[in-house]
Amino acid sequence: MLAAAACPPLALALGAEPEGGMGAVGGGVVDALPGLIESRLATSMRTADDATLLFYRLRDFRPAWTRAEQLDGLLEAVASAGDHGLDSADFALEALRAQALEARAGLPVERVAERELLFTDMLARLAQQLRHGKVDPRRLYRDWNFSMPATAVEQAGRLAQLLDDGQTVGPGLAAAVQAQAPDVDLYRQLQLALKQYRVAAEAGDWPKVAAGPTLRPGERGARVAEVR
Repeated sequence: MLAAAACPPLALALGAEPEGGMGAVGGGVVDALPGLIESRLATSMRTADDATLLFYRLRDFRPAWTRAEQLDGLLEAVASAGDHGLDSADFALEALRAQALEARAGLPVERVAERELLFTDMLARLAQQLRHGKVDPRRLYRDWNFSMPATAVEQAGRLAQLLDDGQTVGPGLAAAVQAQAPDVDLYRQLQLALKQYRVAAEAGDWPKVAAGPTLRPGERGARVAEVR
């Protein structure tokens, strides 16, 4: 019990120390990671304005996921994506879990780099969708000018800020990610309504319209009444 209290669950699985940096990762692996991360990014057919690519360029391709608490934080944030109307499957939740649970000791440097980029890509996607939504409104409305999604440079800067905030022990990164969602009463009301509708759907108390042909304006009948 004392060991569990001193170190988060994933930290125990990863062999990392609470106050340590890369935990059980050897110095040779740490030294090799920047070059391998740069190589992986160069061969992954990313565009020049890819947020993850820009993020690593700004940090000379040094690894960012150096603490088990960060992995815990992203897993927590992704698991709660449904509270915002997002699908956790869009953020590779199962792959994140599997890679987070792999012991770092003796893990090939290629696998460490693979996990590094997976976690960064999913963090970038989640933060962007929480802040700006899943759909780019400009794809629906060509003249949309109310708000503009963050540029790749802005996203890269946000990644740096989030991972810095996530250095603290415990839910630091998860809280920082959650803070990307709109902080307004209307948004919180929408979240509450979503939760209420889901509870109703799970209970089976959800109105249904009888099967039949597509209903069109001006039609009459029992199925029209069901829609109302």
